[in-house]
Amino acid sequence: MVKYLIKLFLFAFPFLLLAEPVQLEEEIILDEEDLVTEEKPNPIEMKGFFRELFLTTEKEAENQKSLTSSYSRLRYGFQYRTEKMQWEVLQNLDTIISSNKDFPLYDSYWNMRVRNRLLPLEKSYDQINSTKLRTDTHRLSYAHYGRDYTLKLGRQVISWGQGRLLNPINLLTPINPFLLDLEDLQGTDTLYFLKSLNALDLMEILITPIRRNSENKTNSLSLKDTNILLRYKVSRDNIDYSVLGGIHYHSYVWGYDLVLTKWDASFRMAYLGRRESDPEKNPFYNRYENPIPPATIHQGVLGYSYAFYGKYRFNFEIFMNSGNSNSDKALRKNMEYESLVSMSYLPASQDEASFFRTSGRIITKNKVLPEVSLGYTISQLWSMDSFIILDPHHKSGFLGFIVSYNLSDKGIWNSGLQTFFSQTKSEEAEFANYQSMFYTFVRWSF
Repeated sequence: MVKYLIKLFLFAFPFLLLAEPVQLEEEIILDEEDLVTEEKPNPIEMKGFFRELFLTTEKEAENQKSLTSSYSRLRYGFQYRTEKMQWEVLQNLDTIISSNKDFPLYDSYWNMRVRNRLLPLEKSYDQINSTKLRTDTHRLSYAHYGRDYTLKLGRQVISWGQGRLLNPINLLTPINPFLLDLEDLQGTDTLYFLKSLNALDLMEILITPIRRNSENKTNSLSLKDTNILLRYKVSRDNIDYSVLGGIHYHSYVWGYDLVLTKWDASFRMAYLGRRESDPEKNPFYNRYENPIPPATIHQGVLGYSYAFYGKYRFNFEIFMNSGNSNSDKALRKNMEYESLVSMSYLPASQDEASFFRTSGRIITKNKVLPEVSLGYTISQLWSMDSFIILDPHHKSGFLGFIVSYNLSDKGIWNSGLQTFFSQTKSEEAEFANYQSMFYTFVRWSF
């Protein structure tokens, strides 16, 4: 199946480049008076920021200490852009100082790593006392802009869908609701091709090779480990509609995203179907599941957003998931194993079964999670946002609260609280055993 999709893309690619756009440009004739010599902007732009973040958590038990950390990040790089092309390189340099490295969740905060990307551009240095140093390449990409197409290669962010908190359509660079700063959103090493069919319709193709940890050379990549996704998007009046399909981490996916703007409000609906490839061959299923759960799962979200009086924002969503881990014990074991590998506690298995079974997916414990967010713009400088994700079946929840202050055009101060509650001690509660935290940071761009 993968080989046929590759051949189809390679066959159609030259025709897509040569195809004429539907909307023709008008010929513009200038008089000599209109010809004014203007100074061309500098194609090279240096960019980056410095951020200082402080984080403290609650105690896991009365006889244990809490975790307090100072997280400094320097991001530096450049962007070189002309009319036809763009280079972007951004590098991170991090220093993390923590009060208690023996805290049970220390590694999940500071030692989690992104695995199996095409380009291994991360390095973590040995800890000195309570200090950890690490560096990674945040963005590394080249883009070519044609008359009606864009071709981009390298580490980049690809965002699909309109879900605000849990978005099943955002398959390659999903936004984690626990993320403290959107600037920390990880990129993916991919080939991205966008073709504008006319002023309203477009087509996108993504090809993302996966390089297993056991492979040291990029020429040892396998087609079966490659993500291939196609998306077609249509805009008509007040409706945006898109359909997608392809191969995603050893599974077949298909879905759609629909956004209707009416009465100054936004109504959203998204669906993603997934067919797992041979789950009975996964060693965790042979060990923990009998019978094996259905190979096809369904995820969806219904949402409503409304902004009023120019300062208030309201959003309500319901996320639904038939492939939850409470009904699939092997999936939970896969998640636990992959977490230990990501923190370097365990070596990766040769077949990487847990990686391909858990990557790129929204995995929840329960079938239905309502979500509500509220925002309030106090002034041009101050704003507040809050959100809650509920597990009504086990009466647990995740509450987040954020206050932002614009120090200047290039500076921002954020403070936030993430707290969790559960009225049951069951491990099946969505937010059982989570630690509440308070954080604050100042980010200064240059």
